[in-house]
Formats: sequence, structure tokens, C-alpha cells
Amino acid sequence: MGETAVDGQVNSQELEGPASADELLLMAYTGIDHVIEKNKILPRASFFLEVSKQILDTLRSNSKLLDFYNDTARKVFNFCKKYRNRKEFRRISETLHSHFN
Repeated sequence: MGETAVDGQVNSQELEGPASADELLLMAYTGIDHVIEKNKILPRASFFLEVSKQILDTLRSNSKLLDFYNDTARKVFNFCKKYRNRKEFRRISETLHSHFN
């Protein structure tokens, strides 16, 4: 990823591919620095959420670990709430719903 120029302009290397409509709106309201920072965090957040889903899938089959399952689910929900990740919040909700059906 490129670096931001001294005068606040963005080099073309910083944006990888065309921006979506949501990204354009986000840039308009928050500035490009926030978007770049979010793009640095996003892969780590996705990894954390995928690992958390695997943990929940593993724990659901053991009734002795139900408290750990509940704590893990709460932490994942709090993570999604903190980083305002509605899509993952919904996916985790669907995963938990399927575990209890």
C-alpha cells in the first residue's frame, strides 16, 4: 500500500481496485485516513471472527463447556458491536440460531 502525500492527497497505489458505493459514502463523511485504517484492520477482524465461529462449532457439542460457549458468543457480539460490523453480527446470530435448532 502506498503512502499519503504530505499535503493530504492520496496516491493512486493506496486504493486497491474501484471503491464500492458504501466506501465512497464512508470516504465522504470520514476522510480517506479512516478508510485506509479500516482496511488494515479488516483482515484481522475477519480472521478473529472465523476462528470464533470454529470455536463455537466445537463447543456446541459439549454440554460441560456451555458457559465457555456463552462467554465466547458474548465476546464475538461485543466485538461486532464495537467495530460496527453488522454483516458479521448477523452471520454469528445465524450460526447460533442453527446451533440451537
